[in-house]
Amino acid sequence: MGGFTYNGTHSSTYNVEYIPDPAARWFEFSDYDIYSTDVPWRHGGYYYGAKEKIRTIALDCWFDQITTYQREQIRKWLGRDTSGTLMFDDMPFVYWKVIPGKPVAGKIYNDNKDMTMEDVYSGTFRITFYAYEPFGYLTRKYNTGSENDNANDYCDLLPQNQMPADPTTSGTSFQVYNPGTEKCGLRIKVGGTATRTFRFFNTTNKSRCVLTGLPTSSLVLDIRGDTGLITTHAAGSEAYEEKNWSYHDGGFITLDSGLNNISIEEKTESNTWVTPTGLTLNHISIDYAPRIL
Repeated sequence: MGGFTYNGTHSSTYNVEYIPDPAARWFEFSDYDIYSTDVPWRHGGYYYGAKEKIRTIALDCWFDQITTYQREQIRKWLGRDTSGTLMFDDMPFVYWKVIPGKPVAGKIYNDNKDMTMEDVYSGTFRITFYAYEPFGYLTRKYNTGSENDNANDYCDLLPQNQMPADPTTSGTSFQVYNPGTEKCGLRIKVGGTATRTFRFFNTTNKSRCVLTGLPTSSLVLDIRGDTGLITTHAAGSEAYEEKNWSYHDGGFITLDSGLNNISIEEKTESNTWVTPTGLTLNHISIDYAPRIL
């Protein structure tokens, strides 16, 4: 038997556990669509790529000696109008963003009364979750040495002292290590002054983010490579952020699995990219959410 946490509530709150199915190990497999086309004048065809399908996570659960109140709370907890994160006790290093996709279907096998003559129930049910984002998100980017949760069976977490250094305002390049198995977007917060167009360029996978300038010195430009949202806000607070794409001239940085090398380059009048001379930064920070399939 196993426990799980959905939307911040652990299954033990309602005396619920799920029954792991060794034959179905759903998290070790994925389903995807392949995009291709046949070509009548040649052998075979053209392959365009593949897309992961929505992930279905079906859990067979059982409950023991729960009250009428607990039974109704389970209905609310797993209701169709809810959504949240799903995490399993045996994989505490990863979570999925899910929505219950089917009504909870169950059976009550024992209906009796406890010592206070209150009705109590035991039985089973199945809950089906859908992860419309089919990837799991890692809860950390590295190992501190105190973890013992077999995370490296699924990804490649480095020890904390081996992680690349954070970018600095005086540097023109930095490295980012993505321990996940999938690509993910890089979030960059940058502030200062720029007299020329400049870009962040990932030399590992050739992704780039081009900027024509920066906001006033009291603000930072917040570029979310995972969602495409760009805002401006104070360097230490996002309380009053505003959407602002006026400085963005195209592209976002994505991270391949493993080590990524990011350079900061300036555009010359001859349309070449060189080490910046007209860029002065007073703030730069990065963040990202590693993913596994």
